[in-house]
Order: sequence, then structure tokens, then C-alpha cells
Amino acid sequence: MTKHPHKLIAPTGSQSAKRVLVVIGDVEMGAGGHVDDFPHSDFLGDLIMRYNEPPYEDMRVDLVFNGDTFDLLKTSYLDSYPRHINSDVALGKMSRIVAAHPRFFEALRHFVRYTKAERQVHFVVGNHDPELLFAEIQQFITSICGMSPQIHFPGFVLRLPHV
Repeated sequence: MTKHPHKLIAPTGSQSAKRVLVVIGDVEMGAGGHVDDFPHSDFLGDLIMRYNEPPYEDMRVDLVFNGDTFDLLKTSYLDSYPRHINSDVALGKMSRIVAAHPRFFEALRHFVRYTKAERQVHFVVGNHDPELLFAEIQQFITSICGMSPQIHFPGFVLRLPHV
């Protein structure tokens, strides 16, 4: 992955910070085209990768996608928008999103493979991506991200331990 020309802002305050919590919400990544609300997945991929570089390279980083990461409401399945969603329909929709945003998923794979400090990714469910509750979707996303145990699906609420 190429480095993004912009620098991240260094943490302020205590120089002994050991953990960074990055929260991103309402990305609404779709299947590409004119109805996709997020054509900036290359930028988001670059941003994610920057957390493996100074000044964050030695800190634990929790990347939280706080709902509506994926816009499965506006993603069609077999050229239609079914009212009833099962895991097969959800997988079909999610496959289209993955195909439209390869840089984002590539960045997640690299992020969770980082070994100098702990990396965790959390996908909280939103109203545009309730399909994240399907075990098949969780397995699919985890497999796209290299079967990493650092990919988590906490449901509608994420509770992180105080550090």
C-alpha cells in the first residue's frame, strides 16, 4: 500500500499513551456506482494503514466501525431489493461491497497483521448493516481480512475494558 501524503496528528497530553481508540461511523459503503454513498474507500484504507506508522506504531489501536459501515439497504441482490433478507441474500450483497471497495479490505488485512503492537477491529451493527448479525457475514468478513482473530462483531453495543 502506498503511503498517504497527509500526516496523522500526534497524540497530545501524556507521551506515555499506550492505547488509541479510533471511532468511525456512518461510512455507508455500498456496491459502487451512483448509489454508493462512500466513494472514498482508498482514502479510508490509507488512513487505517497510517495507524501502523509513527507515532502510533508502538500503541494498541482499537479501530471501531460504529454502525452503518456498510450500506446493505441500498445494495441490490440479483438486480432486485428483496424485503426479506436471509444469509444467502446478505452474502450476495456483501460480496458486491467487497468487490467495490478492495482497498478498504486490503487495509484491514494489513492492519490486523501488524505485529509491533496489538490491533483490534470492531464492527458495531447499525440500521444500514443489520446483516452483520448473521454468522455467515461475520465469517465472510473475517475470511476477507485473513481469518484474523482481531476482527470482532459485538452486536449493537461495544464495551471496551478501561485501560
